[in-house]
Amino acid sequence: MIWPINPDDRHNSAGPMRPGPPSRVPTQRDLAKHMNSGRYRSLVWPLLLAAGFFCIPPVLFYLYPFGFWSSTDYEPLGLADALNMAYRLADVSLYPAEGMTNHPGVLFYLMSWLALAISGHPVAAGSQFFRDVVDHVEDYHRASIYVAALVGSLGVYVFARTACKLIPAGATLVALLIWLLSTPATIICFVTTGFEPVALLINGLFLVSLVRLASDAEIDPKVIVLAGFVGAFAYLNKLAYVYVPLALVCAIFWKAVFCRIGWRRGSALIALSVFTFAGVIVATGYFFIGSNAFIALLRFHRNVILGSGLYGTGSQVVVSEEGIRRAIMAAGAVEPAWWLVSGTGNGTASRSSASASVSPPCFRRSAC
Repeated sequence: MIWPINPDDRHNSAGPMRPGPPSRVPTQRDLAKHMNSGRYRSLVWPLLLAAGFFCIPPVLFYLYPFGFWSSTDYEPLGLADALNMAYRLADVSLYPAEGMTNHPGVLFYLMSWLALAISGHPVAAGSQFFRDVVDHVEDYHRASIYVAALVGSLGVYVFARTACKLIPAGATLVALLIWLLSTPATIICFVTTGFEPVALLINGLFLVSLVRLASDAEIDPKVIVLAGFVGAFAYLNKLAYVYVPLALVCAIFWKAVFCRIGWRRGSALIALSVFTFAGVIVATGYFFIGSNAFIALLRFHRNVILGSGLYGTGSQVVVSEEGIRRAIMAAGAVEPAWWLVSGTGNGTASRSSASASVSPPCFRRSAC
């Protein structure tokens, strides 16, 4: 603890300098007050960073143009989602949405329809609607680039506004550059309308939830509900983002432990977060995705979590002893291991017996 010197005693000849009152240790209330202070200053840098990011995907697209049909599989999938939403609106019917049966991609679904609406086809009208959309598919392609840039810049703004209250603006800029420019594939993914721009928004909301939870001394239930909504938003984008709700529940648990609010209130807060998370997912599944597609989605996620192989198409065992043994044998590490275990010196007999019993793969044609 720092004891500041009283400035009135600095030139006092009557006696030695006396220490002033002890400095107060910042509390969570001070942190919450600091997070709410500097409203105007906290808007300038995030807006500048978001505007800078918004320009990156369109500029790259115009510098390095590529056709709709020669890009990734996100473009046809997005167009299929957009057409599905257009026909839903036209017929006021909840048609099955195949694009949301594996990775939910709910926001990607809405982004694709928004791009189609911007290109001039919000609702399926007339018998020539599909042909007209295909004939002007490049207009939809350009609109999807701007929509992806808008969602990504929104995520940058949410992240930067929270981060600038904790660290200097320069450190926030460096963190964003490391985040966005870590690999060449990162920017390439932002040029296409995929799940990656939504990931920026998810991580920004994830940071907001963690900071709100850390700065709230009383653990307001509104913060818990916000955490549940953010977790559901992450899961409804892609199964890979399930770490967000899991991490938020763990943060709530340890917050309750260290704040000593009691196991009853702590359990109630965790239950509130889980109920919000599950309620948003179920409501979205049955009233937007569709009951049949939502059930297929849950089965797909169950296979991915419990199964093996590509998207859970293998056996319903995550790791088996036989799989580990085959992996070791394929690496060519079994035969030398047998020499060490069973060899006594010359190792000729033990080596031949080990080779006969295990039969590791042979990589040389002449030796086989």
